[in-house]
Amino acid sequence: MPSDASDSNLTRKVARGVCIISSSIKEASSNVLVVFPPKSLQEQQATAVRALQLSSNVAVCPPGMFMVYLSTPCTDAFTGKQYINKAMEVLFSTQTSDDSEGHLETTSKNIEDTKPVLIWSCVYVQEITQGTSGTVLSCPMPDENLDYRDILESTKQLFTDTYPDEEFLPRNAAPKYADDESDLAE
Repeated sequence: MPSDASDSNLTRKVARGVCIISSSIKEASSNVLVVFPPKSLQEQQATAVRALQLSSNVAVCPPGMFMVYLSTPCTDAFTGKQYINKAMEVLFSTQTSDDSEGHLETTSKNIEDTKPVLIWSCVYVQEITQGTSGTVLSCPMPDENLDYRDILESTKQLFTDTYPDEEFLPRNAAPKYADDESDLAE
């Protein structure tokens, strides 16, 4: 019986990595999704690691750079960070500075093996929480998945419970005074 109680109180965790890199993971591609299946990075790897690369065309980084978000579910911080760091090691090379201006070059000697240079990174573990406590209501936090439909549905339900007579995310109507806008231009 005690084991059942402890199982229901397990906290879900997600290890995350945020990286800024010098070039795309895949040449000539702006936005890329890479999935490392279980056991592909390490023999004891039990969960998939996802890496989502976004470019400046979605306003997440300066032009010429790329942002990569990595995530994997984990049971403890050490293991989760280990998986994220291993994925970063596979995807990126570390930067070296050859002069005072900070010119970046890859550590790879073979042009075919050239990886994007890792300029900056942060790895952390986040507990996934959800629930209510008195007057505080919360929706689920983003988890290791890239699909946010569950979060949106939960948010919609929370809104409906809080404001039963209001429409959730109503569509904006076209401006009523379209003719008046042409008068302002004159």
